[in-house]
Amino acid sequence: MPQKLNEPQSPGRWVSPTCRKKLAVKRALEGLLVRPGHVLVDGRRIQDMKIAQQPIIKRDAKSLTIAAASILAKTARDALMYI
Repeated sequence: MPQKLNEPQSPGRWVSPTCRKKLAVKRALEGLLVRPGHVLVDGRRIQDMKIAQQPIIKRDAKSLTIAAASILAKTARDALMYI
């Protein structure tokens, strides 16, 4: 049975990295003060999200905006890792 993104996780329960990533994206989008009208999603749709979404496979190769955002996100992540 597929795991729902909004289900609480009990300690010690293995959750796939893909599911964790999608839950993080969903929480981040829902926590924004200004809600986007539409989002581009990496790969498959995010379940139970109330924002319009468009899944894109191999998004970096298809969108320069997404490629640039990916570089910025990875640079920010790397900077946090070295603090």
